[in-house]
Amino acid sequence: MLSVSRRDFIKSGAGLAAVLGVQGTTLAQETSTGAAADLAVINGRVYTVDEAIPRAEAFVVKNGRFIAVGSTADIRNIITSETQVIDAEGMTVTPGFIDAHCHASGVRELLGVDLDVRTIAEIKQKLAAKGANTKPDYWVSGFKYDDTKVVDEATGRYRRINRWDLDEAVTDRPVRVTHRGGHLSWYNSKALEMAGLTKDTPEPFGGRYEKDENGELTGLVEENHDAFSGIGKHSEETRADRQAGIKHISEKMTSSGLTSVHHAGGGTDMLIALQDAYGAGEMRYRMYFFPRGQNIFNALKTAGIYTGFGDE
Repeated sequence: MLSVSRRDFIKSGAGLAAVLGVQGTTLAQETSTGAAADLAVINGRVYTVDEAIPRAEAFVVKNGRFIAVGSTADIRNIITSETQVIDAEGMTVTPGFIDAHCHASGVRELLGVDLDVRTIAEIKQKLAAKGANTKPDYWVSGFKYDDTKVVDEATGRYRRINRWDLDEAVTDRPVRVTHRGGHLSWYNSKALEMAGLTKDTPEPFGGRYEKDENGELTGLVEENHDAFSGIGKHSEETRADRQAGIKHISEKMTSSGLTSVHHAGGGTDMLIALQDAYGAGEMRYRMYFFPRGQNIFNALKTAGIYTGFGDE
């Protein structure tokens, strides 16, 4: 029997399968008629989200399905020597959480610059390191920047980055830093120059170019980033990269308790990556996919694919 910490319980593959990612039918007191159960969790505070059995102490799983839910004493009766047993030691166990809107490709996390840091100096250091290993005219892309968590170490106060900060890190390659919310991005002077943007450029439709008190562009672009389309070069993503991205992001999401994901918009490459990862046993969450673009929509419709298609 395993006795694990709360953190290890949540992050372990077994804990993920049992607590977060089990795809269950209606929870019921039933016994297995097949081979031994794969996994049992006992001595927990189980929230079933089932009116018939709202609380329980234990459950067992076979082939990703609940086969029994009840008291620890009841579940012990159907545990065999082949069943992996986790003692929750009174910890709360809930169904997995659902992300109703995300873009979970994972490729950016593998190839970009993770800016989940706490000082502007760290942002500069990480971008400079990436820029030093980036070919001329290729983008240096940072992600997961959160202005509410980053301090200017010179003043000890929170403030947003600007293009001059990015210029200190990288001057000869275009830089884009995306806010973790997805709707704001900051560009360095090189990127603004390549896009032909100046302080006299009109505001884009549905967007905004922020300016400082002197009327100079700060590098912040809100919503509409069309001016940067087609400029600079991007590192090529391979099919293997996209599969690795799905593997990586599914591990990150399930380790936080997210076991069902709605991917809001994707094309053929994303569908292939999902299938590649799923076939390799690397996709740990359930995926609901929204195709984006008329071409892929028409192709799926012509092929007879409809809402609800999948393996469940």
